[in-house]
Amino acid sequence: MKFLKLLVALLIFKAVVAASDFDIYTAFDKAQKENKPLLYVIVSAGCPHCVSFFENTIHPNFEVINRDFEFAFSDLSKGDKIPSNIKFNGTIPSTYIVAPNGQTLVGPLEGNFDSKYLHYMISEMRKSYAKNYLQ
Repeated sequence: MKFLKLLVALLIFKAVVAASDFDIYTAFDKAQKENKPLLYVIVSAGCPHCVSFFENTIHPNFEVINRDFEFAFSDLSKGDKIPSNIKFNGTIPSTYIVAPNGQTLVGPLEGNFDSKYLHYMISEMRKSYAKNYLQ
């Protein structure tokens, strides 16, 4: 049942932002080409906190995420790999914002947090990113 909930949440999110490719390596290449930061989440299909995070945090912010970021996630239950430059402590979900040069700008934000906090982080990141990377 938990897997089904995560799958439904991921399918809903994928349908909404179908323009994004969620593989971390493909999304990172696209972020570099478009000079956009990458919002990256590490999850596992069997994790109830991950399901809740996608449903209650990522999904309400999908328009902003799709507009201002490339988006990617790694599903540990599927054996997805985590890039070596990402500091991962084993807590899922873990969220990161990564610059096109590979520098981790934010993260890891560990565990589930609400959509308002993510929206705040995105807004602050947009300001900082524009100031420091879009010159």
